[in-house]
Amino acid sequence: MKLPDAEIIERLTQVRGIGTWTVEMLLIFRLGRPDVFPVTDYGVRTGFALTFQRVPKSRALAAADLPKPEVPTCPSRRFC
Repeated sequence: MKLPDAEIIERLTQVRGIGTWTVEMLLIFRLGRPDVFPVTDYGVRTGFALTFQRVPKSRALAAADLPKPEVPTCPSRRFC
């Protein structure tokens, strides 16, 4: 049974000491889900700020903050 990412995050963050960042890293590196984007990660936020000279300070980084890709996204990263 494969649960959606949001449900895994919701369930695991109920455990004391486990936060969103920890679950996102689990999803990426242990469960092999490459489409997870850890927007609360300090490195991701800093890289975004350096690359695009802006970062929202009052809220978490969201997909809407990212520039639109110039090429269509690939359905499977294996074949791009």
